Amino acid sequence: MTRAVILAKFERENAKEAYLELKKTFQVLPLFGNYDLMIAVEEEDYEAISRTILKINRMRGIANTDTMMVVPHEVLVDILDKH
Repeated sequence: MTRAVILAKFERENAKEAYLELKKTFQVLPLFGNYDLMIAVEEEDYEAISRTILKINRMRGIANTDTMMVVPHEVLVDILDKH
């Protein structure tokens, strides 16, 4: 399973529609600050999550996004053990 967290900023127009559409599929948290939303995305593999991220980035009502890929626990521990 591949996971990512997307921070998104609304466009003024269509913001409500974008929010309600995202809530149907993803865990979405409204924010105050530099970003308006935090969206948790989970897909089977890198290719699928890439398509989902691009789809969200191109949604009407979303002005821009900043995406962070989640590092699996086992991978992080392995990396930390080697350094």
